[in-house]
Amino acid sequence: MLRRRYQRKIFWIEGKKSFHPSEIRTRKAKVLEILGYWKEAESIYQDNLNTALTVEDRGLVAATFNNLGENLRLRGEYQRALEMLHRALDEYQKIGDFLGMGDVMGKIGLIYITQCKYEQAMECLKKKRQWVKGFENETVSAQMYGMMGHIHYYQNEYDLALDCYQRQLDFARRTGDLFKESIVIGNIGNVHKQRGELQKAMECYRRKLRLAEHCGDRQGVSISLGNIGNLLKEMDEYAEALEYFQKCWAITEPLGDRKNMGILAGNLGSLYLIVKDYVRAEEWLSRAIALNQGTNQLYYLCENYFNLTELWLELNRSTEAREDAIRAGEIASSIGRRDISFRSELLRLVAEAYQDREKAIAALFNLLENTADERKRAYIVLALWRASGEKVHGEKALKMFIELERISPNNELRRTVEWMKSAMASS
Repeated sequence: MLRRRYQRKIFWIEGKKSFHPSEIRTRKAKVLEILGYWKEAESIYQDNLNTALTVEDRGLVAATFNNLGENLRLRGEYQRALEMLHRALDEYQKIGDFLGMGDVMGKIGLIYITQCKYEQAMECLKKKRQWVKGFENETVSAQMYGMMGHIHYYQNEYDLALDCYQRQLDFARRTGDLFKESIVIGNIGNVHKQRGELQKAMECYRRKLRLAEHCGDRQGVSISLGNIGNLLKEMDEYAEALEYFQKCWAITEPLGDRKNMGILAGNLGSLYLIVKDYVRAEEWLSRAIALNQGTNQLYYLCENYFNLTELWLELNRSTEAREDAIRAGEIASSIGRRDISFRSELLRLVAEAYQDREKAIAALFNLLENTADERKRAYIVLALWRASGEKVHGEKALKMFIELERISPNNELRRTVEWMKSAMASS
């Protein structure tokens, strides 16, 4: 009896006066989603839902709410997605479908990860494990490895994330699932990028692009283009990076993919900030912030407020700089991004030095005395130079960053050294 519950229903559902091809139409909707026609897919799911409600098929009602929730999640419409997924969960609970309950809980967890609600995401994962116990298979295991990989990644636990993603990738390749492989290989590329392994990251991103193109996955193509552009930006290939970002935007905007539009807008804003095109930097960073707020993307929102603070300081707009530094710091603290939180506090003090120089400098010296980490000390001395304008602090900070870059080379430190040399030469 238990096995029969999970046998696929007949393609055609019989109503009072007609037959409805719900399963066939669901498969069509899944293909449309891969091709990026999300609203058309949503329309099919809504039609299926109306039929399921009419014939009182509770299993189909639950499955259709589940499909609607996933459709909205892919589009970055998280509030509506959660509403649909919770309705699906209620329906699955009514009919005792534990496998369906576990599937929905995993999708809710993915939304919580995206919104940096890691404890809630872990609770979802625990419930998923509990509910699917007895139905375990490689597909379910791969889903849970992917979810754990995301949790580790966003908490900077890159070795653990890579292990989870690799297990998920092995399953995708073993089953010949090229669509899933393209998603996972992109996640592995993100880990390599964060670890400074840029060539490995580029190999992953280009592999993802080829797979996404092969599958006709428009969202996957747009994400791949954005990832390659972001990596080229890290490698100082600004003109080529801009080309990739523009190609990405040309796909992402028509898709209505609000989450990835926000990420891409932030990348464009940071690129224009680096090349000192401040008008476009303000335009794109402001656009990114609005999109991040609409999808509650706190991970990227604090980064974009931080970059906007840097822009205001470059333009000597201290009031805006102070306000956005506070916003960046508060959001970063709330999600455990200590790097952004710490550096936002320094930028706040640099902005406040415009009004009360002595007080800001005293606060920075106090931080310096109570900080042991050499990298943090370098950023504090840099802030002292920016707040005071005194050459001695600039020279000391430059030496510290040169030494840090020598010990542990990365693009952020190298750019800081280059920026300081340029700023000191022109002062």
